[in-house]
Amino acid sequence: GTDSALFRSTNNGSNWTRLTVGISPFNVGNLYIAGNGDIYAGSSTSGFFFSTDNGDTWASAGSPVNKGNVLLRDKSGTLYAYHFGGLYRSTDNGSSWQEKADGISGLTINSFVSLANSTVLAATSRGVVRSLDQGQSWSLSTSGLSRSTNALAKRSDGTVFAAAERGVYKSTDGGATWTSLGFSDYSATSITVSAGGQIFVGVTQKRGQFLSDTAMIFRSDNNGASWNHVWGGYGSVSCLLAEGGGYIHAGISGWNAITSTDGGVTWRQTSLYGLNSMAISPAGHLWAVTYGVVRSTDHGTTWNVVSTVGLTAFHGAINSLRAVAVDPS
Repeated sequence: GTDSALFRSTNNGSNWTRLTVGISPFNVGNLYIAGNGDIYAGSSTSGFFFSTDNGDTWASAGSPVNKGNVLLRDKSGTLYAYHFGGLYRSTDNGSSWQEKADGISGLTINSFVSLANSTVLAATSRGVVRSLDQGQSWSLSTSGLSRSTNALAKRSDGTVFAAAERGVYKSTDGGATWTSLGFSDYSATSITVSAGGQIFVGVTQKRGQFLSDTAMIFRSDNNGASWNHVWGGYGSVSCLLAEGGGYIHAGISGWNAITSTDGGVTWRQTSLYGLNSMAISPAGHLWAVTYGVVRSTDHGTTWNVVSTVGLTAFHGAINSLRAVAVDPS
């Protein structure tokens, strides 16, 4: 998504085509691709749209349509959307929406995870909110957790880790209760879990009421019982991605991104500046959003700028990209 239009590539990013059939081309701020190929686009000014034919045509969702951020489509097909402090749910592919934010209205949602048994967790400006019934009802789930949560990460065994304004936390009961893993004097900005279970967290140290300009990455090899400082520098850690095979990638705000090939023991600076988001395709290719779209086929050793055919043709849209996601199918 961009600030002004929506584009599609059918050849692994070599070329891009602007899509405007049925969709208002203004402020497309969020794009989600479901496993069945359906595409959902949220616009804060024009509403919510969906496509069932790979983006060739678009239809506007039913009332209310002004839900700007589609956050999740779970395994049952239920859609969850966030817009200006409201949390909404749809069970009919976006044709109709019901507000399901009793007790948690006015929150900013930053991240989410979907767990087993119809449980959904969301990281918000007041902590973690939890639903046990696929979004029918929500409640704050902050027992043991500090307020304001920035990111969530899930391990294969169902353990959930939270990066919060006052530390790092773990839940082993579906988000019902949380245990501190330290860093109470830090703001944790990002978190990821490797396939082998290693936890990586990006933090910024607090100085009274303010954050310092020192960013750090820590790694835990024992479920958060202890942490090793593996990197330090300026800025803040905007995103973390564990690729597998020891490859770890981190975006550093205001600086070039960094990569480790040995599980965080050593790091090297890459040519990517202003890294906002990263994703891995099923083919093992890395995709990243900086001030455009770039792709790597060698674990981030080299990066190729994806063709901007179509992406730059509409009011400099390439400079407005802020996130990337890959369809798992």
